Amino acid sequence: EIMALKGITVGEDFEFGPAMVHKHGRLVSLSGVLTTKSVLNSVTTVGTLPVEYRPNKRIQFAQSYGERAAKIVINDNGLIQYYKPDSNQPMFISLDGISFLTYK
Repeated sequence: EIMALKGITVGEDFEFGPAMVHKHGRLVSLSGVLTTKSVLNSVTTVGTLPVEYRPNKRIQFAQSYGERAAKIVINDNGLIQYYKPDSNQPMFISLDGISFLTYK
């Protein structure tokens, strides 16, 4: 499971389920949502992956929210960062569809 940092709630919302991380061989997949009642900065660290689930290098993913797109970055130190596309506050951050290979 993803370890959440201060201000971010790991939990079920919008029928997507709780934020989870899975590993099958070298393939790591994230799923579920992160929710928050705090106002997010333009860049917010939303969680940390355990060592064995971390990518070999910094990777980026785009997440579509209707007519907007946000960026999610996973660093090789395990930090998961969310980049807001504008000043609107997201109700949730979807992790569905994020997958990558790791050699750790």
